[in-house]
Amino acid sequence: MPSWDSFDAQLRACRDEVLPPEVLARLAVEPGAVQGGHRWVGNGGDVPGMEGFGAPALAGALLREFGFTVHDVVLRERRLLAATRRGAKKRLMAWVF
Repeated sequence: MPSWDSFDAQLRACRDEVLPPEVLARLAVEPGAVQGGHRWVGNGGDVPGMEGFGAPALAGALLREFGFTVHDVVLRERRLLAATRRGAKKRLMAWVF
């Protein structure tokens, strides 16, 4: 999402087209400090992000260390879908900030 402020300023109907209310399994990946993705994923969503400052290393090593590899994100998505399916079946919506 390029601008949370611009998105928030849109009419609700427009926001609902982008983030349909019936989609509860929402995953927002913030491969840095969590900056507010929880607002858009809702109570049933997940926002993996860093809680600390980070560490000095090569990007690939950091992605592995902090759980931002494709494999890690897919595992989180599968857990999120499984948890959602235990309730009502809903589609997954995922994005990266």
